[in-house]
Amino acid sequence: MILLITMMRTTIQPPQRLVPSNKKGPNKNPPATTAVAQKLVAGTGLIGHMIDDRTWTVTDGVEATEIAYVSYEGYTTKMFVVEVDLSNPAISIAASLPDNGTTFKMQSMTRQALAAAGNKTLVPS
Repeated sequence: MILLITMMRTTIQPPQRLVPSNKKGPNKNPPATTAVAQKLVAGTGLIGHMIDDRTWTVTDGVEATEIAYVSYEGYTTKMFVVEVDLSNPAISIAASLPDNGTTFKMQSMTRQALAAAGNKTLVPS
């Protein structure tokens, strides 16, 4: 099993008194509902206020979890954690660069994946 994690900080919230998501109190935050978010809340000081979390199956052997939260520093952050079962012979992971090239530049992951696939459809409809 391998975990791939992507985080995006979006805005700075005004300073506020945050009660950890795993504590009870008058400012109780919504609890984490997914196993991944529950582990992060219990095992790190990362999440000050849980906004939302959800997990879905991408395909057999690949699960994605999206977690939206406010950090203790006041950053609204969205995190994506992808759990990949590499013992499944139908699954592999490959590195990519923009336009399936050899140099770095900014490009969305969707466009990188399309270029690596020769602009073919990546997910059967």
